[in-house]
Amino acid sequence: MNKEKIIKEIVSLLEGHFSGNRGSMGQDPYRSDFFKLLKEAHKNAYLETDLTGDYLVDLTIARLSVDEDKNPGYKTMLLVFAQQWNDWRYAVLNIDK
Repeated sequence: MNKEKIIKEIVSLLEGHFSGNRGSMGQDPYRSDFFKLLKEAHKNAYLETDLTGDYLVDLTIARLSVDEDKNPGYKTMLLVFAQQWNDWRYAVLNIDK
């Protein structure tokens, strides 16, 4: 899977959370959806470059039009996602050290 496809899938998953069509990002099966994409990113060496949680949040904000008045937890949800992604990224990149 190329980097743009991974990004599109992450943005789509986040959009599903914003619209209320998905459960908590911290619970399975939803958490597993993100983790599968992280594994794919690692397999293709995208984690070693620029696929950080912060970068993905910036892309999500740029690509989605979310009404913050109707979605007051929008930015908090993005911060939770970024922290979770960065924690996984750190673990994957440092597992053999």
